[in-house]
Amino acid sequence: MKRRDFLVRQGQFLTALLLAGALPPAIGSRPAGAQTANVTLKFLGWQGYDDPKAMAPLGDKGITLDAQYVTGNAEIVTKLRSGGLGAIDVVTPGISAVRPLITADLIQAIDFTKMPSAAAFFPQFRGLDWQKADGKDFAAPVMWSDYPISYRADLFTDLPNKWADLGDEKYRGRLITLDDPANLWVFAKTLFNTSDFASLTKTQLEKTVEAYMPIKKNLVAVSPSFGDIVDVLARGDAHASVLGWRFIEVQLKKKGMAGASHVPTDGTFLWCDSYCIANQAPHLDETYAFINQMLSPEANAIIAAGTGSGVINSEAVKFLPEDQRKLYPYDQLGDFLAKNPFYISPRLEAEGDIASLRDWTAAWDQVKLS
Repeated sequence: MKRRDFLVRQGQFLTALLLAGALPPAIGSRPAGAQTANVTLKFLGWQGYDDPKAMAPLGDKGITLDAQYVTGNAEIVTKLRSGGLGAIDVVTPGISAVRPLITADLIQAIDFTKMPSAAAFFPQFRGLDWQKADGKDFAAPVMWSDYPISYRADLFTDLPNKWADLGDEKYRGRLITLDDPANLWVFAKTLFNTSDFASLTKTQLEKTVEAYMPIKKNLVAVSPSFGDIVDVLARGDAHASVLGWRFIEVQLKKKGMAGASHVPTDGTFLWCDSYCIANQAPHLDETYAFINQMLSPEANAIIAAGTGSGVINSEAVKFLPEDQRKLYPYDQLGDFLAKNPFYISPRLEAEGDIASLRDWTAAWDQVKLS
């Protein structure tokens, strides 16, 4: 997942400066009467969701973390299956991995009454379909974002009204994008009015490739990471990234440049990462304490500031650095999420005429070689 690759390459897990001092104790992080012992939780997930400043109050409760980082959602499934159950406490899958984890009985249902921080979640992040099964919740969202166009506002002033407008010749030699099939998903979303990419056929995939080809002609490069895209935009070798990320905007501004983000009128789609509790987690009470702390307003803001992502806790917005409060439309979140829904990843295995993830990847390779 290239958005995490960007964080690792840059080594910049920012924290909100206004939170640089001691954080308050976690609210209701342990069941009443529970005794605190020195416990080390085993964490398997994305770097940044274990931010030491965010979890600082847990140190006073005797809770520390042994973190193992992943570079892809599939690693979470694989490592839980191969000896992780009974040893690993918490994992952080993206949307595409939650359902497989539930189906494989690798994670357990979450009791949100044990996490008081969840009471302040934005309504749009409660009871999400993709994290439920048999009426139970299996994931606690932690971060989210969309895929906008990221650009230099001083160089890219003629913003496209629709995604397809990026195929206009006036953008020739001015665009860059990330090396990821999600480029095609954005255009499939606009063509077929869905972010359920597990339901699209091979014929629809072909039409998506055809729609993307005019944009391909305007690209100066297909970049391996968002970090590289920041560098290219900073040099002025390109003016906008077709597949962007709002943290590019933050990074450009840190360089003293006019970074910005833009979603065309036909919209985009969202990703969301979550904390999940592994089945047979050996330290259940402490795992609930950890997740509750990380989803508290102060901690959720620290993680968001470090990853350029959107907060889940509505009270976290006021703790964000001022420039990052404007990254996402928190005051119109309902309308924004209604227009830009969470995505459903293509199926891993072929099924009839439905395009699999392998088909989408092969199609993107075709685009790059054309």
